[in-house]
Amino acid sequence: MIENSVRALCAMSMLCGAAMSISPEGSVKKIMSILCASVLIMSVLLPIKQIDFSAYAVELAKLQQHEQDLRSSGEEINSRLNRLVIQAEYEAYIMDKAEKLGLKAEGVKVGAEWSTEGLWIPTSVEIECVGDEKLKKSLSKIILSELGIPPENQYWSENE
Repeated sequence: MIENSVRALCAMSMLCGAAMSISPEGSVKKIMSILCASVLIMSVLLPIKQIDFSAYAVELAKLQQHEQDLRSSGEEINSRLNRLVIQAEYEAYIMDKAEKLGLKAEGVKVGAEWSTEGLWIPTSVEIECVGDEKLKKSLSKIILSELGIPPENQYWSENE
């Protein structure tokens, strides 16, 4: 529909241009320019009159719903990616601290939850570690003081 309307408008424009170029100067040219202007205005307005606005409203609603779905999907993916990156950084931080203390950490898994401040906050940690209990307590204190994960949410296991 739009394609046909654009073609008709182009054809009318060329026809009006040809008519204006062969018109003699004076009052005939003025009348021809008024006539051409009205033909072009009608060529633009006629397709608008033929639009089915009820179908347009339905299509617009579908597009808005699709946009909302895409936006929420994008936000969810972004949130998941942010969470994974933050958890990986916390895990690397704990592994680094364990290594500095002389513990052999086999694996660390940090759990994070969304806070009311709009941040991913670490809430729990699972540590697979081999080493002295005193060193483990030191690491536990570091995790509490620097990450805010209380000892009751720190789960330790040994894999030898």
